[in-house]
Amino acid sequence: MLSPNSKTYLQAYNTKQDKSIPLLIMQKLIQWIASTHQIKPLTIVYETPIEYRGSAPRLTVIFEHPEDQKVFLNNDGFTENQIKKQSILKKFISLVNELNLQKKYDTQSLFIVYDNFSDAFKSICLNKTIHKGKGENIIRDTFPEINLLQFITYNYCLILFLETENDLTSAANNGITNRIKKILYDLIKKQDLFNYISYKDFPVHFDSKENLDKKFGGSMRAYFN
Repeated sequence: MLSPNSKTYLQAYNTKQDKSIPLLIMQKLIQWIASTHQIKPLTIVYETPIEYRGSAPRLTVIFEHPEDQKVFLNNDGFTENQIKKQSILKKFISLVNELNLQKKYDTQSLFIVYDNFSDAFKSICLNKTIHKGKGENIIRDTFPEINLLQFITYNYCLILFLETENDLTSAANNGITNRIKKILYDLIKKQDLFNYISYKDFPVHFDSKENLDKKFGGSMRAYFN
């Protein structure tokens, strides 16, 4: 997933807002991908190893939605189609030569990665809402009667942990869990500049420390694996 404040995320964010136009070579590559694979990337970003703390230069092809990214997977829906990936790499190298940009782009050990903008944007909105936007404090102040122990954000997913399974059942039966989801949804929509977030797919989940301890030995790492 794209990291906040990274070159790749900022480029995609500015492109989505029409504040940035991809370089000519990237525009040509974007159009080639669109005509060849019928999916148009949002933008494409070249990074040196220093820029992303890696071992080789990389080309990040950023789509707007994860559904677009899936076009470049094999039929199993998980592994990447290497033929398609190599075709993109070869096209980029040919454009570098065509435009005489060999000094600007190192293509010897260049590799390609795919990513999408909407997942990263939604994750950032969620973190801002819960932590910087004080969404956690609002929920705690609104529902002091329930034993809310912890708010955990994991990518674009929020899990609220109550103390016991009985607490969880009681909160659900009293409609509190639905009210919490509605309050948080209204808060996060204020951050949703691109209208990516819907109530139906808003990933707020509830669990208990009792269940965490019983099934996962109290380990968050085991819980998310």
